[in-house]
Amino acid sequence: MNRAKLGIASAVLAHFLAWAVSLYFAFYPCVYQGSSVTTQTGVTIRESGCSGSLVTVNGLGVLLVLAVPVLITGLGLFATISKIVTYGVARVLLWASGISMPLVCLLGAFSIGALYIPAALAMLVAAIAGPVTAEIDDQHD
Repeated sequence: MNRAKLGIASAVLAHFLAWAVSLYFAFYPCVYQGSSVTTQTGVTIRESGCSGSLVTVNGLGVLLVLAVPVLITGLGLFATISKIVTYGVARVLLWASGISMPLVCLLGAFSIGALYIPAALAMLVAAIAGPVTAEIDDQHD
């Protein structure tokens, strides 16, 4: 498999994985689980459990947070396959995406970040493989 195909496959995989994880967190009904206890002078009166999706528990605003990895990997995919940007711009965009995804994983490491690790690794592979425009430019030299 040549570098261009590897880069495209990795960028597509990263974008797909980011979508899958974001949709899972947004709409799967058992993502959030919590409990509440009501006490009165040391005696437990009522204990109840709750569960729901992140959208149910936190509102629609959480979709903006979940869109960040999708946008980052989308930018990397655009940089990989786009023919409207120069090689240098594509390379910068691809590496920015490749570095940003592991940072997203680190920022959300104790909550949602761990499930984005496969997308981050695929984005790094795409960044290392480089954009398609590199091979197109090399063929014309």
